[in-house]
Amino acid sequence: MITHRQSWQLPLLILLSLPLWQSPAARFLAIDQGILAPPVRRDSGFSLEGVSFSQTSAGIEDITLQAKRLHGKNADAVITLEEMTAQRLGDHPVRVESGTAIYDPDQDIATLVDDVRLETDDLTVSTPFMRYLLKHDTIKSAAEVSVTGKEVRLSGTSFMYNMQTKAIRVGERVRFTYEPLAP
Repeated sequence: MITHRQSWQLPLLILLSLPLWQSPAARFLAIDQGILAPPVRRDSGFSLEGVSFSQTSAGIEDITLQAKRLHGKNADAVITLEEMTAQRLGDHPVRVESGTAIYDPDQDIATLVDDVRLETDDLTVSTPFMRYLLKHDTIKSAAEVSVTGKEVRLSGTSFMYNMQTKAIRVGERVRFTYEPLAP
């Protein structure tokens, strides 16, 4: 047992024996940090809530777009819009509603799904999904489609509509109803 008078000898003994135990103790007590590696790049995405866009040409608003949520990934150019409503104003006004819209800027195509409804000044189109080819200003669908106009109802299983020329093409199992307006 170490008495109070001998307590100073213990630190002296530790100090004098330092060369004997320092190296093994240092290796034992050292923290292994491993090889330094570059940080892992995580491809984080983005998400916006309550989105509203508008586009103007020559100071006149020509397109408006609202979505409950807009999201995507940084590495991928594709953007997804949820509960989307878009309006194109001007000479050929168009209103489009869909549950989800996926825009691919590389191909310049918007794919609309979940009960799509398109309204122009002279017709209404309803379909489960459609694609909008921006370069050609054309809408296409390979699903059941219903087209309603002032005097006509048309349905089928494929559809194409050019927004500029207003040319319509419906194919496969076409049903057509013509109802002249009352004089």
